[in-house]
Amino acid sequence: RLKESAKREKERERARARARASERGNCRYNNTKARDFGYTTKKEMRKGARSSSSAGAVAVTSTLHDAKNAIGWGKYHWILFLITGFCLMAESVEVNLLAFMSIDAAKEWHLNPIQASSIAASVFAGEIVGCSAFGIFGDRFGRKPAFILSIALIAGFGVASSFSPSVYFLVSMRFLV
Repeated sequence: RLKESAKREKERERARARARASERGNCRYNNTKARDFGYTTKKEMRKGARSSSSAGAVAVTSTLHDAKNAIGWGKYHWILFLITGFCLMAESVEVNLLAFMSIDAAKEWHLNPIQASSIAASVFAGEIVGCSAFGIFGDRFGRKPAFILSIALIAGFGVASSFSPSVYFLVSMRFLV
């Protein structure tokens, strides 16, 4: 009985020591952040990453590779990577389409060079306005709703521009793409 009691008391003392060490910031047991970035203790992490510019501030320094390994890369990340990649590819195709569209529109509607180049100019003017507007929208409502709305607008106005009856409608639709 005395041995069991002494064992339990030692274990309690170890638990108290771990709790005190954790409060001081040099815990080796319950320190996943420090361990994820290659440090054995929080104290060691602070010592290695102390910022000289502000008193007492701690700056964690790590590489992108270390951060990615700490977070992990799973099925969700692959799906997100593929969806955003395909959407950005579709946007690139929209921009590359300008070279062919300007030539065909000039032939179809007998446009002068200034009118034909206004099609491409409207797309890039729309990108300036759209990037500014969607930056503000993304800050206010989040990146996901901004991304989904932008993809929906690109698809909708892209289809609408394919049914353009005149060059002016085409220029306005390409501005909104």
